[in-house]
Amino acid sequence: MVDVIDDRFYARKSEIFAKKHFVPHSNFYDLEGIVKKGKLSAPINVTIFFGKNSEDVADIKENELLLEVEENSPVGTVVGVVLNSKYSKYRLVDPACGLLIDQDGVIRTTTLFDREKMSLLKTKMIEPAANRIWDVLVLIGDVNDNNQK
Repeated sequence: MVDVIDDRFYARKSEIFAKKHFVPHSNFYDLEGIVKKGKLSAPINVTIFFGKNSEDVADIKENELLLEVEENSPVGTVVGVVLNSKYSKYRLVDPACGLLIDQDGVIRTTTLFDREKMSLLKTKMIEPAANRIWDVLVLIGDVNDNNQK
């Protein structure tokens, strides 16, 4: 039997259970724990999504942008488009995050993502004209079913 354990959750046979009543403060929870099988153990990082599907998340927070990209997608892959790009310009707080926003508001990758190393990219985007900061969340899709490192 394989167990993944952290302070709030544990998992057995691909099901995740809460140790006690838990009210999430966001739609994502980073489960950081230990995988155990007999005397062997290894650290694991898993992002848990609370919601019906990824489309539900866009309604959660006004200044939140949820995008998806498959791991190992080539550099330059379009991840999404900033909707208000005709009237407002955007820039990423961390230009080395692996994304780029062009002058048309198209968000593209600048690096290859490996889901086994990172399942969720969290960064911030500034919209100076509206004096707003956006949370940008990019779900990294799994295509090769390797175990997380």
